Amino acid sequence: MGRPPTPHHNPVVRDLEAIRGLSWARPDDFEHTIDLLSHPAIGHLANGSTRADARVRALKRALATVATRLEKHEARHPPRLNRSDAFACRVLLRLGPTYESMSVEELQDTVARSWQKADGRGGTTRLQTGGFRKQLQPQLYLRLASAVSSYLAEIEARRSSTSAPKRRPDESVQRPSNTSSKVGRDTDSVESGPLVDLSSVRLAPNQDASMPILEARIESGRTDGVDLIEYAGLTTLPLIRAIGRASRPLRLLLKHPDTTEGVQQQRMIATLDTLYTAILPSYTQPWEVRCYRLPYSLRARRIGTEFLEIGWLTPDPRRRTAHGHDNPSLLIDLTASAGVLFLSFFDRTFADLWDDDSTEIGADVFTRFSQ
Repeated sequence: MGRPPTPHHNPVVRDLEAIRGLSWARPDDFEHTIDLLSHPAIGHLANGSTRADARVRALKRALATVATRLEKHEARHPPRLNRSDAFACRVLLRLGPTYESMSVEELQDTVARSWQKADGRGGTTRLQTGGFRKQLQPQLYLRLASAVSSYLAEIEARRSSTSAPKRRPDESVQRPSNTSSKVGRDTDSVESGPLVDLSSVRLAPNQDASMPILEARIESGRTDGVDLIEYAGLTTLPLIRAIGRASRPLRLLLKHPDTTEGVQQQRMIATLDTLYTAILPSYTQPWEVRCYRLPYSLRARRIGTEFLEIGWLTPDPRRRTAHGHDNPSLLIDLTASAGVLFLSFFDRTFADLWDDDSTEIGADVFTRFSQ
């Protein structure tokens, strides 16, 4: 199938894409995926071996674990239109003897036959190669790469914690002479762990400062899908328009209007009205909007696997709403080491809100509130 027109800047994602055309039976084929195979977590999985075949086997086991996790997730949340991400992972990454001998074209056809849609006449229509590329390419590999990155981060964290020197019980902790006993007790209650270099993280004082940066990232054309966690989302509409102009797939989470009241509820309904009547109809890429009822926590925007903004929503008791626009946020380069941890944190929060049973499809919410 070949690589997408614009390769990812994240080396892990780039290598995952390259693996699709390789055979697990020929470890030498993987030598050019050096960024991934040299990852310390892969080395740990391979018991420290530097041999290509040992690392390839370790990588294959890790990817199979990720596919299994996706299967468990899909068991709780059945995939729409029979489009199984886990099955596509196993086929396209050749995770099994059935697929290892297939050509790239046969792999495409196998997945396309499993991803079916109703034809309106009681039957089903297979997705052709063009539709296969459009529907599967950005969505699956962003999700798979994120899952793999999270998995590697877990392995690396466990490796770091087991190799970190432990203090003997009889060792005392030196405290500054001017520190109170209460402060000392609080300090001792925090366990030490590996620290992460945050030189790739910047701080934006508010949304007015971060929004131009996000729009520039979108319009640069170096990214695929975009995931947004918003509150009302009214001030984010310019960014959503930019996403549409750049033809990027979009998943958008908004706070459910029935969890608020008064002026704030009207703002949320106005956002949905603008989205469904003026912005989303012109989108050329897949998009979906959902409204979550769980308590708010983050205001966050993930742009592909390259860039992430994370801010926090805080209570505004006077107006019975939440502060978000004027709160500071972190701007994170996801290709750096710190990005793996932040991406895992974001993906977990997004999935919890997106898949919660109380979360509702945005179009259904808009229809009910606009009547």
